[in-house]
Amino acid sequence: SKYHQAVLDLYFAAGSEAKRVLHDEGVFIVKVGDEVSSNTQYLTHIQITNYYERELGFYTKDLFVVERHNTPSVSGMHNQVHARKNHSFFMVYSMNGEPQNIIESS
Repeated sequence: SKYHQAVLDLYFAAGSEAKRVLHDEGVFIVKVGDEVSSNTQYLTHIQITNYYERELGFYTKDLFVVERHNTPSVSGMHNQVHARKNHSFFMVYSMNGEPQNIIESS
């Protein structure tokens, strides 16, 4: 969806800026949540990791899962199609290390 692509564009721009300003030993921490938009599941944490490793050369150093304890607000939904997103991630990327999560198709 256009909305989701706009979200990705912000993460991509932030990653490019982090690469520009970080030292060789620099660390970049990103908070991200997966989402459902227009009844389509988007695994945003995977999408930005793919971009950061493949396009920017970051190494994915760590991942923290943060659980949400309050009830998420839902508007305009009559039938639930996907699981509720009651967690987010803190993704830790480093300039020091080789990308490890790039999968090449054969």
